Amino acid sequence: MSCLKCGCSNQTEYAAEMNLHFPDHLRNADKVGVFVFPRVQVCLDCGSSSFMIPAPELAQLRAAKPADGTNRTQYGPRKPVYR
Repeated sequence: MSCLKCGCSNQTEYAAEMNLHFPDHLRNADKVGVFVFPRVQVCLDCGSSSFMIPAPELAQLRAAKPADGTNRTQYGPRKPVYR
């Protein structure tokens, strides 16, 4: 498969770990991000990358950020950690 940005075929797939945070950090500071572990296709010429979010994590993102733009989440506020 060729790179969509530069057209070369010098691409490699890597395993990745990501924590997707919700936009507007001040309003969403109490919301936990969604961890995803996709396979990332990286163009070794231009650095362009692409990945697909697995279905379970995509469902979490849909539940936390509806299409109408309101910010709600299935996660409650973070509990303080006492040491």
